[in-house]
Amino acid sequence: TGDCGRLDEDGFLKITGRIKEQYKLLNGKYVFPAAIEEDIGLEPMVANAMIYGEGRDFNICLIVPDFEAVARITGKVGDPATLVKDPEVTRTIEERVVNALKGKYGGYEIPKKFIFLTENFTLENGTLTQTLKLKRRAVVEKYRDQIEAAYA
Repeated sequence: TGDCGRLDEDGFLKITGRIKEQYKLLNGKYVFPAAIEEDIGLEPMVANAMIYGEGRDFNICLIVPDFEAVARITGKVGDPATLVKDPEVTRTIEERVVNALKGKYGGYEIPKKFIFLTENFTLENGTLTQTLKLKRRAVVEKYRDQIEAAYA
């Protein structure tokens, strides 16, 4: 089927991602980003997320905050461009994401750096397919400068 999975402690199969979406970090460890992104998406302050790290030392995470949840949780209001530059907002989201992933994923899978975006992934901006799946290559290309800066 092209799917990857694992058996849980009760013997149920859990789909963890697609084989074609997996990538290898520089340390030789394989990462299945879909499962990590799904868990990051459960964080109320996150509208959307994408993990990236192919051929790199560590993973980074591109995050589109849920700005209504950010206002509700942090009390910070403002335009998205201001909020994604607010250290208190970004630190809060980063901490919540990392805490949600700890114990569930290996340390090498948890993103070490975050890039905060103001624009969500959509059909219109070419970052989603017609079936609303993430176009990873399109996202990487669109945010290449920010991604390279995160690894610099």
